[in-house]
Amino acid sequence: MNHKNQQGFGLVEAILVLVVLVALAVLGWYIFNRQTAPELRPVVTDESTIGFSEEHIPYSFMYPKTWTVEKSQNLKDGALPDQYSITLSAPQTVLVEQPLGGSVVTKGVRIVVVDSKTGLTSIKDRFTGIYATAQNKKDVSVGDQSAVQFSFSYESDPGIYTEFVKNGRLYSIQFFAEGDEMASGYIADYQKIVSSFVFK
Repeated sequence: MNHKNQQGFGLVEAILVLVVLVALAVLGWYIFNRQTAPELRPVVTDESTIGFSEEHIPYSFMYPKTWTVEKSQNLKDGALPDQYSITLSAPQTVLVEQPLGGSVVTKGVRIVVVDSKTGLTSIKDRFTGIYATAQNKKDVSVGDQSAVQFSFSYESDPGIYTEFVKNGRLYSIQFFAEGDEMASGYIADYQKIVSSFVFK
């Protein structure tokens, strides 16, 4: 009788050891794959963002603290020109200047906020001419404004655009990334900027 109990206990121990070894193997596999797989950026949290706001700019928005901000030269005078832009670049983003002007993202992600005078009275009027080829159009809201988000490519990086018209000005929040994986890793940052965009 004692002998049977000892055999039964040995079988239970063997099963427990086997279960522990399998669990350790699965955990090791998971950790190894997590370290070797390309890591995508997490969704921006409030602790990782900072606000962009300047006295002479009629709007503000939140952006990731680790990104760099560059304002177009014509914004530095303190008055609103016909057009200006604010460029946000993710860490280690590389831009290459083009022969006819402008630049293209060859590594990383860039988000550009462009504000320009316009004769448009509605964002719906935007989709004529070359903009008639815009894809994936959907109606969204930016602050208290009706806007349209779409994808578009014409003599530049393919990008995602969120645009609206307010007080005779066209506002365009543009997203450019090199590669689908890079774009998917940073799209949450773009949406955070768009959703935090408000007028003062």
